[in-house]
Amino acid sequence: MSSIISNKISTYFDTLCIGPPSYTKNGTLNNVVAYPLFPSFLAKKSSRIITLGEALANGLEIVDTGIINRIQAYNHNNASVLAKESEILLGETQERSIQFSCILPPFKKTSIAVSCVEEGRPAIPNQKFTDHGACPWTIRSFKNEQLARNGEPTQFWVWERIRKFLRDTKTESSTHSLYNSIKKYNQKLISLSSSYPISQGQVGVVFNVGNSLYIESFSDPEIFAESYKGTVYSALSEALFLPSDQIIDPNNLPILFERIKQITKNVSTLKNSRGHVGQTITFGEPFLSGQALFNEKGLVHLSGHQRCL
Repeated sequence: MSSIISNKISTYFDTLCIGPPSYTKNGTLNNVVAYPLFPSFLAKKSSRIITLGEALANGLEIVDTGIINRIQAYNHNNASVLAKESEILLGETQERSIQFSCILPPFKKTSIAVSCVEEGRPAIPNQKFTDHGACPWTIRSFKNEQLARNGEPTQFWVWERIRKFLRDTKTESSTHSLYNSIKKYNQKLISLSSSYPISQGQVGVVFNVGNSLYIESFSDPEIFAESYKGTVYSALSEALFLPSDQIIDPNNLPILFERIKQITKNVSTLKNSRGHVGQTITFGEPFLSGQALFNEKGLVHLSGHQRCL
């Protein structure tokens, strides 16, 4: 199974082209560069998948179970829904972050594995989540490292990491809400994101933030376009909140792709709900971790973080 997955990822990366870099206007942030990723050819149209944001606007119900690491989804759409690990679920209950990307089938009720990202607020059973937002890469990276090591993020250490992140970003929150850090700097993030426009046909991006490379890529340009705002906010929050004065040589990008190809020869499969469509794998080694979601057509979504020393 590992060899099949590794071959699929190798095939995917072999079809990618790296586009010209984008920088913040007027040198607002000197520690962040974005490299767009394009397919060398477009794959055959796969079964229709929509994003979580689009689905919420069209009847998707996500309900708090009262259990800290599980929520329930009722997909009333006639399309499958991509729930990404980059998203925080918001509403009149405890905020949650999706643990790993998964596909919710149409007209089905399924569960989603989550982590609590608002320690001081109770979970309210049967309360609906009504919105979603971007999860900063600092916490996404930590969750991916935990997934690769333990198969599930340890909740206590997620809370510990969030407390540190809130201190580092000087974010006030009586409930230790991770999303408060995004809300605090929302106007700055809107302004900065204009420096990184999306290109037609783009399927992914590598953000170089300080000494880190963050990759987020998809099989479908339309899914990438729908997800792009959150992808940009996730990376820019890192650059804005925890600034540095360095970037990495762009020659490291092909090396990142090769390392992911090699590391995915030995992966762990995550325990998706029986109702989910597809399979999620996690990969990790020192200074590199991530996850990838597949369906019967191939790769759907991949995210990863490499720390370069």
